[in-house]
Amino acid sequence: IAEKNNDPYHLWFITDYLFMNYYYLNDHVNCMKYLDKNRTYCKALNRKSNTKILQLREALFLLMNGQTSQIEEKLLDSYSYFVTTKDKWSEQASLYLSIYYLHIDLPGLAAKYLKIFLEGEGFLPIDVLKTRLVIDFALSNPELKQYKKSIHESFEKFFIYLNSGWTSPEYKIKMKEQAETLYDIKMTSFGGLQFASRGEPVPDSKWRKKKGKSVLANMMLNPGVQYNKDKLINIFYPDIKPETADENFRQAIFNIRSVFKNPYLNILLYESKMLQLNPDCYYKSDAMEFDQNYKTARSTEKDASMKIKACRNAINIYKGEFLEGFYELWCEDIRNEYSNKFISMYELMLNLLNAEGSYDEIIEYSENLLKYDSLNETAFTCMVEAFINLNKSKSARQTYKRMLNIYEKELGERPNNKTLDHMNSLLKVSSSS
Repeated sequence: IAEKNNDPYHLWFITDYLFMNYYYLNDHVNCMKYLDKNRTYCKALNRKSNTKILQLREALFLLMNGQTSQIEEKLLDSYSYFVTTKDKWSEQASLYLSIYYLHIDLPGLAAKYLKIFLEGEGFLPIDVLKTRLVIDFALSNPELKQYKKSIHESFEKFFIYLNSGWTSPEYKIKMKEQAETLYDIKMTSFGGLQFASRGEPVPDSKWRKKKGKSVLANMMLNPGVQYNKDKLINIFYPDIKPETADENFRQAIFNIRSVFKNPYLNILLYESKMLQLNPDCYYKSDAMEFDQNYKTARSTEKDASMKIKACRNAINIYKGEFLEGFYELWCEDIRNEYSNKFISMYELMLNLLNAEGSYDEIIEYSENLLKYDSLNETAFTCMVEAFINLNKSKSARQTYKRMLNIYEKELGERPNNKTLDHMNSLLKVSSSS
């Protein structure tokens, strides 16, 4: 429309906006495309303020590509202009200056301009994707500690924004991929144990010994908790001499810190024999996601559709046993707990689907549950009921016989009498009908 109307102001505005969107999506080609278009429309406008904004974008693009030459003059010139005209763009210029000075290792100047930026509106939620180095610097700098709360609020708002209803499904997918880079540590614990650091998988070669991974997995179950060093040593080195255990633990902690090394934020904090994951960092794990969905599914305040969705999510998250391949005592109880929760999510969903009359889904999920728990009476019962409701009495009787055969083969006994009585009554009704 702007092109049709030969409207240079809106053409400048739109191309600037598109440049920034592609900047957040890390699309260098389209950034260059719209930056070039913006120069053309900026020239047609012949407005000083637009020229100064263009200078900021050009500097940002150079920084995006790892170039720092000829940037400082552009940034300082734009910053000076916007300060003189009392324009809010001076805040954006101060942010770009802080990014630049961090890139050339001048932390004092970076702190100076970052403070100016934070005294204004501060980080937008979307800013957290592309200014993480600056954010780390701000969170670690004692002179900027009063801005920690507002910085963390920007992260929280970003995740709310990420799930907002008005953004397109395609955009959500792209942004969720970008969001993975926000997590200092991401743990995948079902079906094995893997870690990622800001979107990058941590190869096994980074771990000197398996014990460091195990210690971190334990702490990641409750990343906000402080852990007593001596108690952790007793958990992970129960049968080793104290001096040897202490040295092994020290090496494990050093290994964790080296794997997740950050120029500004130490991933592990240790003081007065208390160890904790740095609260200024961000953590994600499949175990935490599973627990959140489990809690939603069990909530008395959620409706059936929300509970079914939460059950599905929990089932999809569970890719296998917790810390599969790890045989330490501390994780055995947790492994059994998650296994039981997983089975209970299936059973709850089958009952919820039954109430909604979703019989085909009941059969599908019952079969899946039996792959994990071949003796699960709830799965067999729900499947028999579903076949009867679908007028498939032959399939219902076959499922009943299958259950009897499995119980006889694996246990040498019959299922619970209550279950048998219920199934017999169902099958009699089915036969008579």
